[in-house]
Amino acid sequence: MPGINNILEIGKSSLFAHQTAINLTGQNIANVETEGYTRKIPIFTPSVTLLGDKFNLGSGVDITAIQRTRDRYIDSQLSFQNQTLSYWKTMDAKHEILEQIFEEPSSTGLGTIMNDFFNSWNELANNPENPSMRDNVIYKGDALAKKINFIENRLTNLQGEISLEMSQEIDKFNAYAEQIVEINRKLAYVNKEGGGVSNLMDERDKLLAKMDEIADITVSENDDGQVNLILNGKVFLQKAHLIKVDSSKLDNDLNHINWEDGSVSEQANGGKLGALIELREEIIPENLDKLDEFAKTMVDRVNAIHKTGYGMDGSTGINFFDEAGLDAHNIRINPQLLSNNEYLAASGDGNTGSGTNAVLLANLQDEFTMSGNTLTFTDFYANMVTAEGNRRKEATILLDGQEQFVTSLTAYQQSISGVAIDEEMTNLIKFQRGYQAAAKLITVADEMYNTIINLV
Repeated sequence: MPGINNILEIGKSSLFAHQTAINLTGQNIANVETEGYTRKIPIFTPSVTLLGDKFNLGSGVDITAIQRTRDRYIDSQLSFQNQTLSYWKTMDAKHEILEQIFEEPSSTGLGTIMNDFFNSWNELANNPENPSMRDNVIYKGDALAKKINFIENRLTNLQGEISLEMSQEIDKFNAYAEQIVEINRKLAYVNKEGGGVSNLMDERDKLLAKMDEIADITVSENDDGQVNLILNGKVFLQKAHLIKVDSSKLDNDLNHINWEDGSVSEQANGGKLGALIELREEIIPENLDKLDEFAKTMVDRVNAIHKTGYGMDGSTGINFFDEAGLDAHNIRINPQLLSNNEYLAASGDGNTGSGTNAVLLANLQDEFTMSGNTLTFTDFYANMVTAEGNRRKEATILLDGQEQFVTSLTAYQQSISGVAIDEEMTNLIKFQRGYQAAAKLITVADEMYNTIINLV
């Protein structure tokens, strides 16, 4: 029948259980500021029951598990929302750079330089024989061409920078996946040995959150706590087996994800990588195409009028812009004009005092020359700048809203998973009292032994 020894066993198990609970509470308190730490709670379970003469008597208490306080639904929602936040952060940052490239409105923007160019023709029309006025037109035209070159160069360089950033993000993605493989291995081992896995799972969840910020991954977890990862239908991580993304093929194929096993899947959506792809493949090319259209039409229309006019030396048929430069990258003023301003065709009839051709060129600013002769040069460029401004405004508004939502969702997650000092201090007192009570039980059993011995 159960006796004093059973009382001692009950007291001992209670001592050990409450000591473990106190240690666990101390661990929670120590990690109150640790990013990604999940509050742990002990699960107390009655020990195996012993059959007494009349009653079923317990043999004490065990801590059968250390539970992480996680809400998987909230975790999945926060993961998706952080991915969206990463997308809009990237969009907002890159559109800020695009706004800086256009420099509008400013005295150094293309809009101002274009106005100065056409205004210089107006000034020349009033005094076509003035050498400084002629030089001013050539200077303004050269400045216009170089500004277009500059914007094109900045846009192209930004594309290259985004390509490099995409490669760096893929390398990070692969590195995080490698770390998760190692955690999967450890989880399989510690589960077999009956060890704790909570801290490993905390580390794994932090890595998964970082991967989700880069691209939209799907996560499935097995009974051992190991995870399998899927990206656009491709199972690229399964327990300890990993297939990395091949970043070396990125420059040649931005529309697909190339894997190191030779397979190909659709390019990533969402997250930072999705934003970078959209910028690299859609938004910047759209701006480049419009800038090319602007440059080509400018060259065609200005040259068409200029070569019908006459220079100071009677020359005619000379282009203002170099005919070889029919896009934003190559547009440049005719080198002949740079070497001799007498080739500038301000006259419409060969009379050096005439400025009729200069008037035609000045009026070109207000003619419908762009987008199938529906927009002026000024309107077309203003639409470009406005479209980019609207994209930036949209990105900023959505980023602000997303940040507030994620902050709120994170606070709710922390109310579940985070460490609350007041709550931990209450638990600490509770477990301490339990420990003291268990010690008292052992003292009582010891006194019972002494009583029995003294009776003999």
